[in-house]
Amino acid sequence: MKIAVIGAGPAGLIAGNMLAKNKQHDVVVYEKAKRVAPVADQSIINGNIYDLSTVYIPNIHWDGKGPMPEFKELLDEFGVKTIPATWWTDDNDLAQSGFYWDTRSGKNLPFTKVIEEEGYTVADMVQQSMKAVELYSSVQGIRTVQECLKLDIVEPFETHRQWADRHGISLIADLQKRVYGDFGIGDINDLPAAQVMMMGNDKHTSGLAYRLYGLMKTGYVRREQMSERCKIWMDFIEEEGVDHFLCIVEDGYRSFFDAIVRESHFQLKKNECITRLDINSESEGKIRISSSRGCEDFDKVIISSRPQDSIKFLDPGLESHKYLSQVTSNSVYQLSLVVGDGYPLPLGKSWMYPGPFGNEKNAEKDQSVVGTVYRYGDGILVVDIQTSPDIAGTKLQDEKTIQELSKMGMKNIRILESHVYPHTPSHLSVNSVAEGWYDKFEELQGKHNLYYLGELFTGHGVTNTCIGTQSMIKEFFPEMK
Repeated sequence: MKIAVIGAGPAGLIAGNMLAKNKQHDVVVYEKAKRVAPVADQSIINGNIYDLSTVYIPNIHWDGKGPMPEFKELLDEFGVKTIPATWWTDDNDLAQSGFYWDTRSGKNLPFTKVIEEEGYTVADMVQQSMKAVELYSSVQGIRTVQECLKLDIVEPFETHRQWADRHGISLIADLQKRVYGDFGIGDINDLPAAQVMMMGNDKHTSGLAYRLYGLMKTGYVRREQMSERCKIWMDFIEEEGVDHFLCIVEDGYRSFFDAIVRESHFQLKKNECITRLDINSESEGKIRISSSRGCEDFDKVIISSRPQDSIKFLDPGLESHKYLSQVTSNSVYQLSLVVGDGYPLPLGKSWMYPGPFGNEKNAEKDQSVVGTVYRYGDGILVVDIQTSPDIAGTKLQDEKTIQELSKMGMKNIRILESHVYPHTPSHLSVNSVAEGWYDKFEELQGKHNLYYLGELFTGHGVTNTCIGTQSMIKEFFPEMK
């Protein structure tokens, strides 16, 4: 059987790798960029390689130590090692972590101050954190948004705000709004609840668990007051230490994706843009793919490119084209900068820093959301920040970055290189989800021998995408189980 995979991002690479393990499959993976997973880029300065996508992996899972078991198996399969990526100075620092920068006021605020301004107390945070850990832990075994919608704890017509209010964790939603601001997609609480829950669901859970641990260690709550599941989290953190919240791939995500290509048996066609997909080709029963370099016929085609790219080559008459046209991508860009030394951070560690690397004129819309910093052994830092398209890569952006890094205690700042690329998690409106978008699209999977993968179905993030893709491929191709 000849199978084409369109898009060599995380979903496309995992799909290609799995399918090519069956020797009866002849698999070809197309990628329009010059390299696979183009968002996972690297920079070479003075002969040294620096990973520009310091993408974090949730380093704790409620039913076992380390990352999600399935993702850990992937890392092991390709010989990829991880290193701790978080650093806290003490328990109080841990309890306060993650809520310093406030997009509403444009100031760095203590965690407790933010809670008070929202009309809550630390006791409210303790109670709602425990409940939220329970809710999000129930999602950790879920691999697709479709599966999440089948849970009793979520309704398809609910926004994340409505879901949080119904379950009594309004404070969690309020804090998400204040910390993440607009994120280029409107208020995150206006998105469908199931999609938000699947946007890095392990990070939601482990982040809450670690903060709850900090609150426990600083005397705001006792272990015996917690549920059994919360106690499991507390015991794990106590045993392993707080450095196990997040990790990153030791040699960068590029090494992970390159290892998949190196160890897989599919044919990779890079720098080849798909221009047309014809399900009524001259070869009966075949799907013809036209690209910038010619035409080729396939028995089955898996589309793992972004929806806004897919609709460019899909026939407008296809139902899938109609549904994919309902998908929205956000307007935020990711800006990676390599800067000089001087940041007070231990070597080989990272810090998730919510910071104002954006446009002050329109804070709600253009304010950058989250910056991450990684310090290499030679003192070089890679800073990943999310910002709006109108400022990304400009002199104003450089000035803002230097200004904010200075506030963080960094000296002798030099921006050596900067790279701009889209950061566009796909999402649907609540109305589309309530009208059964996922149910209807599930019926289209396999129709005309076309299949669709990607973060729209699995949830945002490399971890979710890889694991969700494994689950979907096993469903579409039973021989791969």
